[in-house]
Amino acid sequence: MKFSLICRAAASWVAVLLFLFAAASPSRAALVNPDFQIGPNVTLDSLSVATSGANYLVVWRDLSNSPTATPISGAMVSSTGVVSNSFQISDAMGAPQAGPVQRVRVAFNSVNYLVVWHDLRSLGGGVRGAFVTPQGTVVGGADFLIASTFNTQNVNPQVCYSGGVYIVAWQDAPMSGTGTQIYFTSVSPSGVAGSAKSVAPLNASASAQKFEFLIPGQSGENVLVYQDTGSTPNATYAVRIAADTTLSGPASGTKMFTNDFSPTGAGAPIGGAYISSTQEYLLLASIGAQISCGVSRAWLKSDGRVDLSTAPFALVGQGATGLAEDNFPLAVFNGSSEFIFPRNSKVSDVAYHIFMKRVTLSGIDNDPQMAVVDESASGILNGATAASISGLSQYLVVWMDGRRRVSDPPLQTNIYGAIVDGTQAGNALRPYIRPGGAIVPQVGIAPLTVATGPGTSTGLVDTGTWDFGDGTTSPIISTTHKYVNAGSYRAVYSLLKAGLQYNQIFHIDVASSDVGGANGPPQAVGGVTGTISPGVNTGTIISSFAATVNFVKTGADAFSLTGKFDVSRQPIYLTGQHVKFSIGTNVYAFDLLADGSFVSAAGAIPALKFQLASFTGAFTFAGSGDKLLAALSGSGVSNATASKLPVTIPISVAFAGLSSSQSIQAQYTAAVGVSGKISYQLGSIGSPGDGYFGVSNGYATERLTNGKTGAMIHDLGALGNLTLPGGATLVKAATGVWRVTLGNYSQDIPVGAITLTGTTYTFQPKGVTSGVTTFLYNQKSGAYALTLKGIPATGNDPSGMALSTDQVTRADLAVSVELDLAGGTTFRAGAFLRLLRKDVTKSRWTLR
Repeated sequence: MKFSLICRAAASWVAVLLFLFAAASPSRAALVNPDFQIGPNVTLDSLSVATSGANYLVVWRDLSNSPTATPISGAMVSSTGVVSNSFQISDAMGAPQAGPVQRVRVAFNSVNYLVVWHDLRSLGGGVRGAFVTPQGTVVGGADFLIASTFNTQNVNPQVCYSGGVYIVAWQDAPMSGTGTQIYFTSVSPSGVAGSAKSVAPLNASASAQKFEFLIPGQSGENVLVYQDTGSTPNATYAVRIAADTTLSGPASGTKMFTNDFSPTGAGAPIGGAYISSTQEYLLLASIGAQISCGVSRAWLKSDGRVDLSTAPFALVGQGATGLAEDNFPLAVFNGSSEFIFPRNSKVSDVAYHIFMKRVTLSGIDNDPQMAVVDESASGILNGATAASISGLSQYLVVWMDGRRRVSDPPLQTNIYGAIVDGTQAGNALRPYIRPGGAIVPQVGIAPLTVATGPGTSTGLVDTGTWDFGDGTTSPIISTTHKYVNAGSYRAVYSLLKAGLQYNQIFHIDVASSDVGGANGPPQAVGGVTGTISPGVNTGTIISSFAATVNFVKTGADAFSLTGKFDVSRQPIYLTGQHVKFSIGTNVYAFDLLADGSFVSAAGAIPALKFQLASFTGAFTFAGSGDKLLAALSGSGVSNATASKLPVTIPISVAFAGLSSSQSIQAQYTAAVGVSGKISYQLGSIGSPGDGYFGVSNGYATERLTNGKTGAMIHDLGALGNLTLPGGATLVKAATGVWRVTLGNYSQDIPVGAITLTGTTYTFQPKGVTSGVTTFLYNQKSGAYALTLKGIPATGNDPSGMALSTDQVTRADLAVSVELDLAGGTTFRAGAFLRLLRKDVTKSRWTLR
């Protein structure tokens, strides 16, 4: 079975050309030069490569002399592909341990390379190193001991340089307890090693740290990346190490992501880089070469915050590798603008090949048709890694090559390489396979029926499959599937061509109650969000603030703050989300637990407590044992008698990308010897912007203008509260309009058509079947009721609501009002509405 997947964004006959390569003689992209042999016959394992900016040093553990004499050896490779004679790097006593592949164990400091390895010699065993000049000689003719070790199973030493000194790290047995622990030290350019330090274990009695790699930063800082294998699932941590080996941030590192299939799981770390333009570290992750071709990314910000995105940063076309050590792709940064992903693929039982892809920091795929790097006709090729000369826009990709394996002893291979011209465009002429499947909805309540399709997938493939993550699969791309039980599912869309598999992962959240807030992002945003004035903040509303400022006892002050986040902008998962409040000049910062809560540690001063309701966005924040007098002195709060003194208090909040700065108009009362009191309540004294437009209840329906025929139209009803600043009374102007906006639809109501009975304004035209059919507003309570009917779903002024036509369970849209008031003022306010429905076949939606 073969079927085509045409890219909707680029309707081109190019997209239906065949994607073919032959196992015996693979097609090679023009940007890759002919491959060449680097190591002598026969070499094996621990392959590494680094660059001086002018040439390359390739390093391996050498088996060419005998199975027992296995020194660390290397060869220089020029930027034009000229290979030097191989030379021994470890000394005559050396007994290097067989090490892992695909790990950089060489670094360059503008003068010399430093090569590190784990040595099992009886005297002086441990992590050893040697300096190698760019001309290919060992400095001083000998290696040296960097640190002694205890555990000889998987020490995996690595080295990094970002200025000043080298940082060397390795994995070993802990000094106390059980398991594994990571150690690190500095090495000066003259070969003087500092004292070894360790990464603090998360579990003091049983450390479980798996060392992954180092990332060079700036000004001597380096980041150490490891997995905590004692947690379920494994979690990745990043540890910032300064040039003097002191730690910046938590002693155990900052948690970046987890190696699982949850919506926040990105997999295992595969590479990273320091991005100087943003002063942040970028980590890449994969859930496995034989599971998915997607690469996720996470940023470690300069202030320690983590920003995770599981949306694919790169699709590296992973299929069967045939080798456990290559189960994860490798990511190598070129030092300036892009990553290269070299990896092996098992095309058949006798043919393995090395592929590569380049992806820029902004996610641009420079090799839409992955390049085949090698020219091998047969044999096992694995352990690919790379280094880059940025000034030449050039890569050297090296690998262990088994094309001579038929005559060699098992597992013994040569070292081969190929130079990639980074200035050349990749092969975009032939179509490339990219899974761009669609599955909707991705959130809902059980039982949840989803519809699938090819979406924007491209290329000509052999087979396609949906794995829904609940034990069922389908070979039909466009189909429906029902999730019977509540839970979090991982649906995988797979495309297969000539043994190369491309996967796309979707996270399906099936809840047992109405979804909203932290349970998932909006599946559709309704049209243009409507007119919301700059002075109106729909992201955060401060509902109340109360504080005690004690004249008598310093440090006994307390406060309580309530408010509401716009749930349509609230993050999906709350665990680890950073919150920062400022009240006056005081700043409070903390990270949330899964339930949206935070409580400061016992004995902490001040004692803080925070709780966020994920479904409504409502939050409470309280503190005691605080010092508020100085923090609020700029607002007029002081140790002096005051009776109903108006004060303006600045309050700001930052939460997971949402930010709001508001100044509330509160009242301050105080008497000497008695606690001063600050009080603020939304509506009684003030509110942000022009005013507050709250929506407490509502619905939306979709229908046809003539029964089962005609045009699609929408109805909407909403109840809530309109509040003016300072508790002022809303009085309509003598002339002008009251404008109501729903999505892209806007209607002006002449103020002459609005009547006032008692304290209630009423607009309720008779015989009107479309537009605003009811608008009631009570001056005394601030309550309003609004209904709109027959709003076009499409056309020049649609409602913007994406309802059943898109098979989604939720839609966000904006409603706003602009009211001409007496005195020549205008009241403007707006809010986002989140609408939900339990079944995509139903026409009625209800407010979240």
